[in-house]
Amino acid sequence: MTLQTRMIIGTVMLVFAAAFGVAGFFITRRSFRLRAKGRAADGVIIGCDKMLVDSLWRFFPKVEFQSQDGETHIFTASAGGSQMPRIGRRVRVSYLPNAPEDADVSSFGGISFFGVVMFLFAVGFFGLSLIFYSGLVEQP
Repeated sequence: MTLQTRMIIGTVMLVFAAAFGVAGFFITRRSFRLRAKGRAADGVIIGCDKMLVDSLWRFFPKVEFQSQDGETHIFTASAGGSQMPRIGRRVRVSYLPNAPEDADVSSFGGISFFGVVMFLFAVGFFGLSLIFYSGLVEQP
């Protein structure tokens, strides 16, 4: 593999690492902000939005909850699954008091699993870029 090819592939891997890292940062920052400044409430799944994600259909729960001021709010969860969620299931909701429409279903430990996955992809692509830049992909 020529030096030029290795540099191009390494740069592409570095761009992917940066993209996944930035996405992971913003997703994780949002979950930490909800955990630190947010309030908790009980919500109920009232439906779902079906979306095509990476050529797979995903079901994102629509959740209704009541904020401390007594207003009812409905939002679509940021995480979806391959199966339709059970309507009527109770979930824990985190929301910001000054922006209850920016709510989400509480995650385990307050950290978004999707954010952690994004960071892991970023680390993987960064490692691949280093392998290409260093020339370790050369065949002896």
